[in-house]
Amino acid sequence: TDSFYPAMRLILPQLERERMAYGIKETMLAKLYIELLNLPKDGKDAVKLLNYRTPTGSRGDAGDFAMIAYFVLKPRSPKRGRLTVEQVNELLDAIANNNAAKNKGLVKKSLLQLITQSTALEQKWLIRMIIKDLKLGVSQQTIFSIFHPDAAELHNVTTDLEKVCRQLHDPSVSLS
Repeated sequence: TDSFYPAMRLILPQLERERMAYGIKETMLAKLYIELLNLPKDGKDAVKLLNYRTPTGSRGDAGDFAMIAYFVLKPRSPKRGRLTVEQVNELLDAIANNNAAKNKGLVKKSLLQLITQSTALEQKWLIRMIIKDLKLGVSQQTIFSIFHPDAAELHNVTTDLEKVCRQLHDPSVSLS
């Protein structure tokens, strides 16, 4: 079945109901990145990740963990990403499922795959997906209206992102 759902669940992670909670917020991600990247615990970059809320310069990145992580990851990341939308969804599903099963080792394994197969810029967005705040500067209503004129209305009734994508795959066909 042709559906925009795999992409939509990445664009609107806060509306994703199928995937379980990641159980990971910024501080936990910082600790995982420090461990997986083998950063010295009191090194400059580890401190930056752990103290992401502390203003450090004129860039105004304080409080934006994904931006801080981007600058830490940039010199350590591949220049080209190798993951498809499907693979990203599979890895995010694995992180969520293994978190629910309290299997920290497999959570780390999936996160390590994201780290080794994504550019720093891709990881910035992946972190925002995990935190469920993309900071796009556009509302979900705007995204829905671009996807289909009836998408917001159907989502308000069903709260099912997959159903919205499946039923409204053709913007020229109205819901009513």
